[in-house]
Amino acid sequence: MQTKTAVSAGGIVFKKSDSDTLIAVASTKGGKAYNFPKGLVEKDEPTKEAALREVKEEANLTARIVAKISVIDYWFYQDGVRYHKYVHFFLMEHFSGEPKPLDKELDSIEWMSINEARNKLSYKGEKQMLEKAILIMEQMRDS
Repeated sequence: MQTKTAVSAGGIVFKKSDSDTLIAVASTKGGKAYNFPKGLVEKDEPTKEAALREVKEEANLTARIVAKISVIDYWFYQDGVRYHKYVHFFLMEHFSGEPKPLDKELDSIEWMSINEARNKLSYKGEKQMLEKAILIMEQMRDS
């Protein structure tokens, strides 16, 4: 079986509200899955730039990168090809734009409290990225 590598990048976009920190979470697959905006890295594109571009192109959000969170990897099969996918996640602070799905893969995108995002996220790897993002935000607040 043919094996290929795929690389994506995306962001955990946050904004401060009066009493809470809100996270941008997208729904896909007819509202059956919840995840963070992300997409494929183009040839020779730095992952940071790809993450910012994908957040803008998919979710209508402009943000600035605060920190690299980590990379998750997993395997999947598509059209008889086995893929090893790597997804680079960055913590991003919201700068402008209202959440709006601009990509046909997204059903919706909305601001959620951290606890709501914890409960809604569908994938283990993205839940782990959220917990790492929370730690980074706590360190930023404490410094």
